[in-house]
Amino acid sequence: MIPIEYYIPTYYVCLSLVLLHSTLPLFKYKYLENFPTINLKAGSVFLLLVTIGFIGLRDPLGHWSYFGDTGAYTRTFDLIQRGIRTEFSKDVGFYIFMKLCSQIMGIQGFYLLSAIIYVGLPYLTFKKWFGQYAFFALAAFVTAMSFWGFGINGVRSGLASSIFIFALGFRDKKWVLYSLLLLSVTFHKSMLLPLMAYIFVSYYTNTKVLMLVWLSAIPVSLIVRQDLETFALVSNIFTTNTIIADNRALTYFSGQDNNLYNEQHFRLDFVIYSAIPILLAYWQLFKNKYKNRLFSLLVNIYLIANTAWVLLIYVPFTNRLAYLSWFLMPVILIFPFIAKEESKFNNKIIGLILFGSLIFSLLMQFK
Repeated sequence: MIPIEYYIPTYYVCLSLVLLHSTLPLFKYKYLENFPTINLKAGSVFLLLVTIGFIGLRDPLGHWSYFGDTGAYTRTFDLIQRGIRTEFSKDVGFYIFMKLCSQIMGIQGFYLLSAIIYVGLPYLTFKKWFGQYAFFALAAFVTAMSFWGFGINGVRSGLASSIFIFALGFRDKKWVLYSLLLLSVTFHKSMLLPLMAYIFVSYYTNTKVLMLVWLSAIPVSLIVRQDLETFALVSNIFTTNTIIADNRALTYFSGQDNNLYNEQHFRLDFVIYSAIPILLAYWQLFKNKYKNRLFSLLVNIYLIANTAWVLLIYVPFTNRLAYLSWFLMPVILIFPFIAKEESKFNNKIIGLILFGSLIFSLLMQFK
């Protein structure tokens, strides 16, 4: 058993070693077709083992300063196991998931299964989109800044976002697609925002206009400031007993909680971070003339969801609202460089993206 104070550092050491060993050929071979297949297969296996293992086998009673809301989920699981209804029953899908798990397994099994879903569903989708190069998408996904936090702390949001990504792999089967999208909403009601974004961009595809809207939201947010979040409509969407109500959102607007993200000011650092995939998408779509309907779809969903966050940037726990777009960021960043029809990009770009993501996550984790 790894001592709790060394658990997260050990995880990142293992993750870094797997990534380094698996991706070194990126700096030796110029194009992907020359990349060793064994590295793709072995790298995927070890990334899945490390991430699922560390997330799923963490101490269910670990202190909140290390494992966030894990203890709260553990207590809730125990209540459900004893037949006591909890507030999670408002997220029907997640509640049923916990209820079923509580009947056939213990809390450790629940966390392990959750980790398998959280990491495994996106990987299956990446296999469908990128074939043998799914390893690089998985690497981008697990090295993203928010990956660890939403695997061990924001469990509902993490599972819901993974189901959402999985759903997008069934765009050719609409009934499966929308069934899974709705399932993601039942795991966490906030996923209604990406769902509405998906429906909107299915009909409106002008990415350049959506980029201008995102850009315009920044000065609007600066000028209107916190008054925007106090509009009755905005507040009610997140805090009243509606289809997407969430009691946790009461603290988003009340400012009662205190942690790293409970800072009610304009987060320029987060805006810059959010702008990275937008800048890359602009370069790919309008400068490089890159044509891929799925890539454009992902970018457009990201733009709408992130625009909503920019307008609500002053609320506490702003990272949880930002995650409604951030969970798509790793895929957007890596997509054009590993898509099946592309082979002209230098492998070093992929390496820079992956190691840049890892280094940034390490800096944020241990700053």
